[in-house]
Amino acid sequence: MRMHRSTPLVCVLLAVCAGGASAQEPAAAATPPAAAAPANGWNCLVEPYFLIPTITGTSGIRGLTADIDASSGDILGALDIGAMLYFEVNNPQWAFSLDGMYMDLGASAGTRLGTVDLDLKQTGIMLAGYGRIKPWAELMAGVQFNVIKAALQSSGPQGVNLEGDKNWVDPYFGVRLTLPRQDKWRFAFMGAIGGLGVGSDFAWQLFPQMGYRFHPHFELTGGFRVLSMNYDQGTGNTQFIYDLITYGPQVGARLHF
Repeated sequence: MRMHRSTPLVCVLLAVCAGGASAQEPAAAATPPAAAAPANGWNCLVEPYFLIPTITGTSGIRGLTADIDASSGDILGALDIGAMLYFEVNNPQWAFSLDGMYMDLGASAGTRLGTVDLDLKQTGIMLAGYGRIKPWAELMAGVQFNVIKAALQSSGPQGVNLEGDKNWVDPYFGVRLTLPRQDKWRFAFMGAIGGLGVGSDFAWQLFPQMGYRFHPHFELTGGFRVLSMNYDQGTGNTQFIYDLITYGPQVGARLHF
């Protein structure tokens, strides 16, 4: 799995967290679960999560395109392996994050040659930085590394067996909004656009989320995530199309330290 490339960065972020933690005073015994961090301290969080996806759109290899309409049930039934992790370090002014997602799945799709089987492996790793402009608003800039491997197979007189893979990088710009915490609850929204012809022709993401922090170090999260990429490169035997929208509910568990 390709997500191991992010390991050195995770180590650096953990070192930043350790440095920030060593500079803080010990917490008082009466500190409530939702207490704010020291004014100039660094906080860290790590969140394993799971997206329950539906995928729609078009995928194509070497001139053969397939219309994809896979429900969450179809995908979970065809999912061979998935791994998703979010990591962030932040202080009151700045935040830096790593968001990694990997899915290996198969699905059936309709083409002009009939029904074909699609095997799709996709990896996305986003590195982002945030700068606060309001107590409730941050501007975001980042890059996402995309690795897509696809295979189309069909049987019959016109049977095909095509494979292709592409790697590309998309810039992203967006905003993150967070309402003031209400007791143990947190409500947030992230929206971003990207690609802009650098990698994808166009890409965008939307992610409303809520969290319940039932302990100073633990938080349960839930939201609805939408990710869209329109990547089209080459013609004929060199063509590769990835024009898909992935969306669905997302649940996770955050560890704060």
